[in-house]
Amino acid sequence: EMGMGGAGTTGTSTLSTTFEEDDLKELDNNDKIKALREQNYQLQNLLTVARQQKYDIHNPDSLSASDIETIRSIFDSFDADQDGCVTDQELIDIYSKLGEPLTDKEAIGIIGELDPEKTNAISFDTFLSWWHIQHKGGKRNKSYAQKFKFICAGLRKQNFNIDKVIVKAVGLRNTSEFRFNFHYEHSNGKLKQISPWHDIPLHHFKDQNIFNFICEIPKWSRAKYEISTGEAYNPIHQDVKNGKLRFYQHGDMMFNYGALPQTWENPKHTPKDTGCPGDNDPLDVIEFGTRQLKTGSITPIKVLGVLSLLDSGETDWKILAININDPLANLMNDVHDFEKHMPGAIHAIREYLRIYKVCTGSSENKFAFRGEAMNSEYALQVIEETHQEWLQLQQQKLQTV
Repeated sequence: EMGMGGAGTTGTSTLSTTFEEDDLKELDNNDKIKALREQNYQLQNLLTVARQQKYDIHNPDSLSASDIETIRSIFDSFDADQDGCVTDQELIDIYSKLGEPLTDKEAIGIIGELDPEKTNAISFDTFLSWWHIQHKGGKRNKSYAQKFKFICAGLRKQNFNIDKVIVKAVGLRNTSEFRFNFHYEHSNGKLKQISPWHDIPLHHFKDQNIFNFICEIPKWSRAKYEISTGEAYNPIHQDVKNGKLRFYQHGDMMFNYGALPQTWENPKHTPKDTGCPGDNDPLDVIEFGTRQLKTGSITPIKVLGVLSLLDSGETDWKILAININDPLANLMNDVHDFEKHMPGAIHAIREYLRIYKVCTGSSENKFAFRGEAMNSEYALQVIEETHQEWLQLQQQKLQTV
């Protein structure tokens, strides 16, 4: 498993599978190549995770987590080409934005220290380290912290355009290395890799309770794709169990299946209505529309209800929803509309979820509420609660779990 440290935490990363020389001796040449390739891939991913770790501060006089996030927002706003670094002039502009304009002498001194090789490229970690040292113990003007909340309010991601999200398939299909990576195209044409879990907004139209649905498994398919919560940028990958790629053995997925971004079923939280802790994943969604969606696609959905699956002793909510552009969307507004316009659908998906693991030797899954699908009002409460859990995760600066 891989973890990422954040402000006030210690990040640790361990490789779950390593190969000793004796292990490799037992394999033929082809298997040796496969094993070493898989280990190399895991090591590369751990390195990527490590590079994405946010600045870790342990000193009690340190900047707060919210301060760090505000500085990061300001830094990113001046990073014109979105390459993770700012130029010397952009650094001077950042200081002005933070309420501490530099004199020419101060600018020369700071740039000389932060960019001694004169590369005209200063990373966020380098800048934040310097900023922390300069303000440790209140050495500089304390009023800058009070300005942060006003600055940050104007720097929130605005008008996120899902049409600007570009999904790229990388690696060889039908291997454990295959991924769907997500990128966002900025106004200057530059692509920046993003996390579908953390960077895509939960709401499409918040006032209308329309949400963004990320499709992982298209209807009429069996490959068990899912957002990889343990990898940097959380790409979509095919789940692996006992070294083998996972497919639904019970049959094709009958509906589009995926997740809501910016939600998290906290394994340390037990919903009172289910009595089981969360499953440590984003909130699952079953989209009942008539059209097959693609893996990685982002679709605005209307929430109709929720099923409370209890899988291996964990709460695994299944939000029931429909694509707002589906021909049936205008007729479907709540869970009771299924029997009117899609009779048998709830029963079919409930039975699928109950027994789909039986063919692999597992026992049947269970449900809270005797398997009853709860209405849209209850589902919206579940979404809000899991969104709040995700916000708590963000305060810990954790991008992977």
